[in-house]
Amino acid sequence: MSTEQHDADAYGQELARISHHHRDRGSERRARGRTNGYVQRLEAFAERHRARLQEMVCAYGPGSAPATGYGRYLLVGQPESLIIVERMENAPLLMRDQWKKAEEDDFLLDDLQFAWGTPTA
Repeated sequence: MSTEQHDADAYGQELARISHHHRDRGSERRARGRTNGYVQRLEAFAERHRARLQEMVCAYGPGSAPATGYGRYLLVGQPESLIIVERMENAPLLMRDQWKKAEEDDFLLDDLQFAWGTPTA
C-alpha cells in the first residue's frame, strides 16, 4: 500500500470514527433541539482539501526527509491532524487557545501549521 493510500485510509477511518461518535450522540442532541453539523463540515473540508492534505503528508509525513531527518512533524499523517488543520483554517485563534489550555507542546502545532501552510497565531 502506498503512503498516499495509507494516509487517505487513515483520514477516512478518523472521519468514520467521528461520524459514529456523533451519530451515537446525535439523537440525544436532537432531543434537546440542537444539531451539530461538524461531521458534515469536516467531510466537506476533507474533500475540498484532499489534494492539499495528500501533498502535506507526502512532503512532511512519516518517511519524508523533514520527518526522518529532524524527527519533527509528528502530527502530519496522523488521522487527528485532519481535525486540527480544519480548526487552523476555520478557527485559528480558538485552535491555538485550546492547544495551550491542553498544555500540549507548541512545536507539534507549529510544525503542523508550517506543513499546512497557515501562519502561526
